[in-house]
Amino acid sequence: MKLRLVEAPARYAGGVAGDERRGEAGVHSGLEEAAVAPPTRVEELERQVTELTRRVHDSFVGSAAVQLLIDSETGRILEANPAAVAFYGYSQAELERLRVMDLNQLPEELVARELSAARTKRRSYFEFKHRLASGEVRDVQVYAGPVQHAGREAVHSIICDITERTDLANQLAHSQRMDALGRMAGGVAHDLNNLLTAFDMLTALIRVDLTQGRSVEGHLLELEALTGRGSALTQQLLAFCRRQVLSPRLLDLNQVVAGMHGLLSRLMRRDVRLSFQLSETPLSVVADATRLEQVLLNLVLNARDAMARGGVVSVETTEVTLSDAQRAELDAPWASAVRLSVRDQGVGMDEETLSHLFEPFFTTKAAGEGTGLGLSTVYGIVEQSGGRIRVESQVDVGSAFFLWFPKAEEVPVLAEPTAPLLGARGGGERVLLVDDDADVRLTLREVLAQAGYQVMEADGGDAAIERYREAPAEVALLITDVVMPGMSGPELASQLRNQAPKLRVLYTSGYLDHPNVGLGLKGAGDALLQKPFSAAALLNKVRQILDG
Repeated sequence: MKLRLVEAPARYAGGVAGDERRGEAGVHSGLEEAAVAPPTRVEELERQVTELTRRVHDSFVGSAAVQLLIDSETGRILEANPAAVAFYGYSQAELERLRVMDLNQLPEELVARELSAARTKRRSYFEFKHRLASGEVRDVQVYAGPVQHAGREAVHSIICDITERTDLANQLAHSQRMDALGRMAGGVAHDLNNLLTAFDMLTALIRVDLTQGRSVEGHLLELEALTGRGSALTQQLLAFCRRQVLSPRLLDLNQVVAGMHGLLSRLMRRDVRLSFQLSETPLSVVADATRLEQVLLNLVLNARDAMARGGVVSVETTEVTLSDAQRAELDAPWASAVRLSVRDQGVGMDEETLSHLFEPFFTTKAAGEGTGLGLSTVYGIVEQSGGRIRVESQVDVGSAFFLWFPKAEEVPVLAEPTAPLLGARGGGERVLLVDDDADVRLTLREVLAQAGYQVMEADGGDAAIERYREAPAEVALLITDVVMPGMSGPELASQLRNQAPKLRVLYTSGYLDHPNVGLGLKGAGDALLQKPFSAAALLNKVRQILDG
């Protein structure tokens, strides 16, 4: 075997290697140019090259570490040392007939990309899963770098089995997650109990008011607000898992923040003042307005709770141009940015707290007072929206959260006018409504009927197909739950589209991580509403689909 390290030093004096190429190739080039060099010098150079080659070969063959020499273009294993033969369980000949793609459990194109990274020295350390001849899969660390082998480029890999270490780390992570889930359960139960208590009280008050002929509009508005709080709790859990559906659009960050001023002001204690300093010019970003509102709400409430003795919560928006150093620190590919800042004058945080701040379920609040999802939710939404977040804090001085988003070039249009109370109305179109939950189905049917739609309903896929056959040409829209016993929503839509290929479909679901969700949204007229949703959201989405 002739193995030459690309970076092995081999510069020689006296013009023998005047082209300054390294290693064996450089030496032989020098020999061609060294007709005037003394024979003894040439022989000494050849002896040194032979000795270096022997040492490299002996190190490769005799090493206890698993080592492979891989063709950087094809991935074929050019040579394997005895330790590799023992580890993988193949014979020498079998192993050298394989490609590294046959061992690596990643898709072939990803393995080729990682080989290229090793060949060009963009990366030298990797973690993979390798399959042995027995079929067992082991976790491995790979240290790789470029070499020359028989006149062509190759990658030299040293492989370390880390399966036991990975198993121990997974066990520790599982134990920590169970502990975290236990802490979270208290906070979630606390929030849900508060919501359920308020629901119970309000429904009792509504019942009394109705019997006495008094208006219940105020109580109904309070119920709507409670529903929004319950929805926000589930959204926090989904945002933490990064499984919520975002609906990004061009918007002005100033409008979003200004629109939250009234709500946030009502949530402040008497000893806490809210200060807004917004940019005078529009700040165009592409994001989900609802999620940005949730981010701002979480940060402001966190700031309020950090100031037990009162103080000022400052919210600021501005346009910034990131320097090269800032872009590197934020790992941001964009220079033009929009920044949202939330500052408080609270207790501040030490380095230990800061190091855990965005971890799921981490909280500094007392047991039962918080889920520990607020800041991890913020982090998930910001990252999923393509933004960046950083924190500065000093004990007994306060904290500042800085959020950067890439600035959009377009200028957003003015906010759309507010829709009617129950949303956009229908024009007599026929809708096929399918949901296995009777309560949900009844409520949706009444909302759609009051809005002017003709509603056919079914409790599952088979029943829906029967109802569809009653008037196939008249059904303008299928509204179906995604996850149902028996036939799923996407399966139902597929069957109905065999008869009506252009049938529009609105899916509803609270299980956004369910595989059936991915099967939907394939047609041009498909859309998804995430449960829970309001009557206005339903009617506006239906109108949007039918008019699209």
